[in-house]
Amino acid sequence: MRDESVKANLALARGGDRRALDRLLETVHGRLRRLAEGRLGPGLRAKMRTSDVLQSTYLDVVKSVERFEGEDEEAFVGWVARIMENNIRDKGKYFQARKRRDPEGATLPLNEAEDVKTPGATPSVEVVRAEDLVLVSRALEDLGEDYRQVIILRLVEGRSHKEVGELLGRTEAATRMLLSRARAALALALDRLRNESG
Repeated sequence: MRDESVKANLALARGGDRRALDRLLETVHGRLRRLAEGRLGPGLRAKMRTSDVLQSTYLDVVKSVERFEGEDEEAFVGWVARIMENNIRDKGKYFQARKRRDPEGATLPLNEAEDVKTPGATPSVEVVRAEDLVLVSRALEDLGEDYRQVIILRLVEGRSHKEVGELLGRTEAATRMLLSRARAALALALDRLRNESG
């Protein structure tokens, strides 16, 4: 992405333009994935996936992008990386505290650790915990068409990333990125609806 395009998208994203933010995140997704993979040590990697870290991070980015003050891609990546670092540190503290409380449950074999869900308000957990299907349905209606389609095709119909990409005319990598952002958007929509109804 050219510098002028980055500046334009940053300005639009700060003003609430989700498509501009999507373009920025898609541009830097590979770098952020590598940073997350490098930062997760073996202990944390056994308890959470890189995609969980990215989803939590993207959710925080969506909530706070209007406060970002940088003007270029490097500043944006650095800012997102700091958010990611805070998320990883918080998860590390959570698992350390859990290990002190429950030492037997803290030593899961790796094949069982794949089933460990990241605690807190990650988009995946928000969807799983949603007790009211009507609320989820309303939240889906609030999403953009691309987000709604990728969630339905991948999470409801259970299609592979490759199949979803073919149906949406995207690469598999772009489909994974779209799903990550869609989950974050769904979590925000659910949170807003819960606050309105509560």
